[in-house]
Amino acid sequence: MPHSTPLDAQVLGRLAAKREELLREGRELEALLLREQKSAGTATQRKTIWQATGVHRGETEAELGRKRRQQELDNCRADLATLQSAAVAGLSQRSPLEQYGSVLNMISGGALGFVYGAGRGWFRGWWQDVTPSVCRELMSHVGRRTAVGTALLVGTFEAAPWIKRQALASLGREDVSSYKQEGALEQLWYVDAAYLAAVTLANFMFPYILLPTALNPMQLMIPPNDVDIPMAAGVAEK
Repeated sequence: MPHSTPLDAQVLGRLAAKREELLREGRELEALLLREQKSAGTATQRKTIWQATGVHRGETEAELGRKRRQQELDNCRADLATLQSAAVAGLSQRSPLEQYGSVLNMISGGALGFVYGAGRGWFRGWWQDVTPSVCRELMSHVGRRTAVGTALLVGTFEAAPWIKRQALASLGREDVSSYKQEGALEQLWYVDAAYLAAVTLANFMFPYILLPTALNPMQLMIPPNDVDIPMAAGVAEK
């Protein structure tokens, strides 16, 4: 396998996690394409008088359709061969970065919160012209408090999908995936209100945590765990 980046490994890991499902859908698609190919037939239509005399007027719609179906069948079989290969079967479904991503995200946010809070605490003491010992005391207190608050807020965001699933299960409702679903806007409104309430409460109890939470670098390195691999629209419809 050629050299791949961590993001490539994560995407391939998502494929490996859905390997059996993708193989089942691929075999169903292959069978469907074979039925369409057999129903259309392989015999070519009778040539027109112009084609018989050597004047080529282009391919007919039937010929183009046969070529398209054959190309789709070849692509489907190539994808099935890739999924059945040992390279995909041996992939880890989740990279170490994804497995421990939540903890790393909290540690990174807490560390950044400590640096930011300590800096603000020291600057505030310096601005009020207090003694260096008081500045250090303020720096230590505000830094620890900001670190704890940032880690808790980041952890809340990491656990938000699980909390949402548990809340919907207790209410006997399903997660919405389209604005056309009944009650979709109402559910999204409640989700937004819950996020705003969590941010407001955390910022009230632990000041100075919003900026380190927003600038946490670890969140840019870890893809969301609840993102599904997009499938072709035609495959889903068939």
